[in-house]
Amino acid sequence: MLVLSRKLNESITLPELGITITVVGVGTRRVKIGIDAPENVAIRRSEVLELQEQSVRRGSESELQPARPLVPGTPVPA
Repeated sequence: MLVLSRKLNESITLPELGITITVVGVGTRRVKIGIDAPENVAIRRSEVLELQEQSVRRGSESELQPARPLVPGTPVPA
């Protein structure tokens, strides 16, 4: 794993993938990041992905709603 330090409003870019990750907020217990990526790139929080995988393993896919794609300019759920 590569670990990089960034300050508020600084970014990390993955040019081959067209992805830019920017630190948009820093609090006492949380760091908020913004991800700019092509529409065909799926972005999932790891805890949501793990829940979906567990649900599939149990055979109860209906428990979770499918993730909606993020649309630029819309608020991101917490």
